[in-house]
Amino acid sequence: MHTQQTDNHQMMDKKKTDVLWIVLFAGLLLLTLAGGLKSIFISADIDESYALTMGVRLARGDRLFLEMWEPHQLSAVLYSPLICLYLFIVGDTAEGLLVFMRIIGVLIQSALGLCLYRRLSKNGAKKTALLAAFFYVNFTPKHIQSPEFTSLFYWGMTAFLLLFEACLNEKNESRKRILAVCAGLFMCVMVLCYPASVIIFLLCICLLLKQKNRSGALFFGSTCVVTGLWFLIRMIAKGSFLQALSNLPNVLSDVSHKQSVLLLWKEHLTGSISMLWVSIALMVLVFCARPVLDRKKEKTPLFWGIYLALQGIWMLVQFHSLTDKAYYDYLPVILQLFAAALFYVASANDRRPVSDEKTPDGQSYLLWIGVPCISTLCILGLSNLPAAYSVGFLLPAVLYLMPVVAKKCFGKAARLQALLAIFFLLILTVQIFAVRIGLVRFSGNQRRTIMEDFYKVNHGPLAGIRLGAEDWKHHDEMLHCYVEDCHSEDVWLYVGADFFIYPLLSHEQVGTGNTISTPAFSEQLLSYYEQFPERVPTVMVVEHDYVHDYSDCLGQEPFASFVKAHFDLANPTEKGSVSVYRKKP
Repeated sequence: MHTQQTDNHQMMDKKKTDVLWIVLFAGLLLLTLAGGLKSIFISADIDESYALTMGVRLARGDRLFLEMWEPHQLSAVLYSPLICLYLFIVGDTAEGLLVFMRIIGVLIQSALGLCLYRRLSKNGAKKTALLAAFFYVNFTPKHIQSPEFTSLFYWGMTAFLLLFEACLNEKNESRKRILAVCAGLFMCVMVLCYPASVIIFLLCICLLLKQKNRSGALFFGSTCVVTGLWFLIRMIAKGSFLQALSNLPNVLSDVSHKQSVLLLWKEHLTGSISMLWVSIALMVLVFCARPVLDRKKEKTPLFWGIYLALQGIWMLVQFHSLTDKAYYDYLPVILQLFAAALFYVASANDRRPVSDEKTPDGQSYLLWIGVPCISTLCILGLSNLPAAYSVGFLLPAVLYLMPVVAKKCFGKAARLQALLAIFFLLILTVQIFAVRIGLVRFSGNQRRTIMEDFYKVNHGPLAGIRLGAEDWKHHDEMLHCYVEDCHSEDVWLYVGADFFIYPLLSHEQVGTGNTISTPAFSEQLLSYYEQFPERVPTVMVVEHDYVHDYSDCLGQEPFASFVKAHFDLANPTEKGSVSVYRKKP
């Protein structure tokens, strides 16, 4: 009788737990849909416009490293086919193009989230794997949803990890070869976005050879090499390969990406310490308290649960303190989570934290931890992204470790420890959705929220998107300039921060080789005009009141001398904060 009552209680508890999880799943799904809609239709800024412009230039006929001198132009190869398709269907106006690209981005990320859930649920912690999938779908490294080099690298890395691990574990030779080829293709996606990630290729070849998987190594390596050769042949067919090669120094001379490597790493080290010092202090504090908290030395020590609670409180305080900071300052949480998970697996009595029986010698663990770490280091070392941005690429490693940690925490854990772990996960869930839905990216990296006033754009590439008051005002002025001052024979040079104007122009009308969103008006621009005199602008549009640096560049040599020689500076056409200068007769 007593046994039957116990069984009934257990069944009732299980039903209650299942109902709670169903309610939680429904809530997370609704929040995810809300976040997806917001990311499609709310706000746009200079980084996204730069990526879109590169894709449009490539789709309309500009050639890599010849007419195009942007430092991230290789990534445009990946999404320009989507732009070509859209322009073919809608017409060459690029009307509403950004909404289309963002919808594609949401679909890609959602599909990868489902694939990630299937993989992580194999570790046994299905509910944690579900949370991890929701985290993945609702996180983007730069708060940008459309396909651009950073988002594409994030997606490509996830797809690569899933495919390459499947290749390591696959027993069937024909399937293993197919998986190796697919993994090789996504390796190429990563290299096109950030070429320094080619280092990952060497790591993966070593993993395959260590496993004595010569067939997989051959197909994986051949796919990367053949794809690279095909890419070079395409470049040669579209123009002078030697001239494109000689232009590499011009592409790399972009002033916004030139800085001392030592100074760069000093900034990264300082930034990393500022993100981690509280987490490290908590680790030391809790570890020193271990003899008191964990006298029985269980495999799932109580000190870990207390650490989770303290870390969760710190995350909450940190996020709440984001008052006047940039919108991406919440990203340090990713680094703290990574450090926390590694701290756990290193301090547990079980020295083999990843109990994946299919993968010998912990190769899955090495892959999922190693690739994101190497990727982050590559991006830190060879780009101008600050450390607070780049640590977002550690998220796949964090998500991989979450079910491992959860399985140990909940497997034999005391009720208090389980509650502390749930508290930690709930704080992370709230924070991810608060960022996804609440914070909005505007030009200038301000921290803005969804509660701002928004105005709908009705024409141009941003048609259907709602911008904040300041961005909408400047974009409206730029559209008026285009309609009233642009003639078919004009070549435009734009000095400002709303680069969505360039997709409205034909490729012959773009009067610059580098449409990057930061000021790049230097010897690079004059070298471009020496090679392409037909691209010397006849119209220069300056947003002098928007971002101070853009108007300052007009007075800096050698650009100042060029402007004085070519444009009638005495008789501009004023349109709000926009000044339009025409070429001297």
